[in-house]
Amino acid sequence: MKRLIKTAEKHLSDTNFMRNILEILYLLSFAVILSDAFLHTTMFLKMFGDHTQLHIFMKIALLAIIIAKLSLTDKQNWKRMLLIVLFITCFTAAFYRRSHYDELLTMGLLIIGANQVSFRKIAKVFLVTGISITIITMVAAQMGIIENLIYHQSRATRISFGSVYPTDFSAHIVYLVLSYIYLREKRLKYIELTIFIGLAVFIYYFCNARTNAGCIIFISLICFFLKLSHTIKEERKNGWLKKTEQFIHRIFVFSTKYSMLFLFSIMIILTALYSESSPIMVKLDNLFTYRLSLGKEGFDNYPVGLLGQYIKMTGLGGKLEHPDVYFFIDSSYTKMVLCYGLAVCTCVLLIYLLIGKRAQQRNNMYLLAIIGIISIQCMFEHHILEISYNPFTLAVLANFDTNLKERSPSYES
Repeated sequence: MKRLIKTAEKHLSDTNFMRNILEILYLLSFAVILSDAFLHTTMFLKMFGDHTQLHIFMKIALLAIIIAKLSLTDKQNWKRMLLIVLFITCFTAAFYRRSHYDELLTMGLLIIGANQVSFRKIAKVFLVTGISITIITMVAAQMGIIENLIYHQSRATRISFGSVYPTDFSAHIVYLVLSYIYLREKRLKYIELTIFIGLAVFIYYFCNARTNAGCIIFISLICFFLKLSHTIKEERKNGWLKKTEQFIHRIFVFSTKYSMLFLFSIMIILTALYSESSPIMVKLDNLFTYRLSLGKEGFDNYPVGLLGQYIKMTGLGGKLEHPDVYFFIDSSYTKMVLCYGLAVCTCVLLIYLLIGKRAQQRNNMYLLAIIGIISIQCMFEHHILEISYNPFTLAVLANFDTNLKERSPSYES
């Protein structure tokens, strides 16, 4: 018995042991929070009822884990601690003082909790949990356990497969594909890329989700060319091919690293300048499925503030009846500015710049490609801070460990 007590005391005093235990507890908490959030994007939400007390308990448990991680594990450097203070201050202030969007508090706590946690493990938990719930939801919808919403619109018939809306279902597929690509990286096989293309065709045909289908096709093509570049090692010795590849590499890194900042600026400027008197703007708005005009309506009716505000939106999700007055901000960028506030908006842009910088330092072209795809998807959909869709925001403070022994050669000089 004394030996067991001494062994336990030794383990408790071992920093690495405590770090591993706290990492496991964080991943378990993440899995529970993710499952709850994911299920609330499906028609299972009508079976849940009020879970306010459960949500409070989950956040308290996560907060306890965060405090333990910060106090019992290795000391943080001042830059990391500054980021932690910045993120938690902005996210919690925006939640408590103005907007009361639950995803702000949840995402803020999860970002801080992910500090020094393996992001590969986070991605694995997201992928396994997401695939499991997606399959369960689709089966339940087909069996009549939950409602399978089918929208007969002018463009096409759109099926939700148990989700609250067809584009929500397709957005889940996008982020599951991105998580899978992150975990597989250059080990991806061409048959897997072919399956991704098949998924894009599936959600385009059944959900008429053009943006999400396009994102999957785009990331599949990028992965194809990344794989192709890995297979021509000998040809890289030729001067002209090596210089061409270096040039493309630099453009790719720059454009993906700053993609969110660039596309955010474009979307906000286009929305703010939108006018019905401009034929070009009207055509662009039709191409963007009225995201510019609805965003402009938001800018006209609500002020832009530091900590945001709660804006009541009425969309089509979760029901078949079209509302008398439709108002929904689909673009993540417009929603961040109006609903979450400039403080959170600045933090999110900083987060993805830092993730891009870390990906560049590790020459992780696949993660850079993922950032680019997320930046495009967020122009048209509102899921950037919803953990049920996007886990990559957590990567800013997580560990980018990898089991891959090789990466593509770096061309940085």
